Amino acid sequence: MCVNGVSEYISILKDASASSINKWRDETARRLPTSTTIAMGIWDDVWLGIVAIAMIALTAMPRASFAAKNAATPIAPWDRVENVRLGSFNRHYIVHVPPTFDGKRKLALVIMLHGAGGTGQQAMEQTGWDRKADHEDLIAVFPDGVPEHPKQPPSFLLNPQTWNEGSGRHASGKRNDGDVEFIAYIIDALEARYGADPNRIFVTGFSNGASMTFRTGIELSEKIAAIAPVAGHLFVHDHQMKRPLPTL
Repeated sequence: MCVNGVSEYISILKDASASSINKWRDETARRLPTSTTIAMGIWDDVWLGIVAIAMIALTAMPRASFAAKNAATPIAPWDRVENVRLGSFNRHYIVHVPPTFDGKRKLALVIMLHGAGGTGQQAMEQTGWDRKADHEDLIAVFPDGVPEHPKQPPSFLLNPQTWNEGSGRHASGKRNDGDVEFIAYIIDALEARYGADPNRIFVTGFSNGASMTFRTGIELSEKIAAIAPVAGHLFVHDHQMKRPLPTL
């Protein structure tokens, strides 16, 4: 009785008027068996219970449907997490390609490096380079640095991911992580697998990522068209560049 009542009431709540709801309540009460021991006062309590359950169900239905959709929907074709084992570490980077990507045209590539404690995912969300890539028809990549404790999940304060930008300040510098080699690998992989244009490879980054951008530009000048570091310091001074590099 109550289950059927809830189902009926959910359908009525979607588009019914107050008068039709009250009419349904009275008709439902008359359908009670004549031998029932439920007095009208108790029926009122039952009625309120049906209303409460129906309202909860009605409220939860769209959210449950949305959650189920999210759980069942895979990563979009233009977002992909790439993984590679380099040296002692498993490295990760997010590749975002525009909706028009077909793998045939040569597209510009922008590599965005997060700051100390950040992640590639956060860099994508905070900078909007994925949306810019869609608008400008280019590929955007968001790599991850290595955490202070590589076998544990990254954490902004407790286990920050950093770049070995040449200062030796962070765990990445003390370990001498191969971040330049990692970015060189990304460039080669994107050119080979995604059709990135070798003449339009750009690197940018924020804070620790900006310092890594400086180092990348200096040590990989033959692979990069230009760099745009934001709020970072140049720590590398003893490396001979293979060519001058435009810097914004």
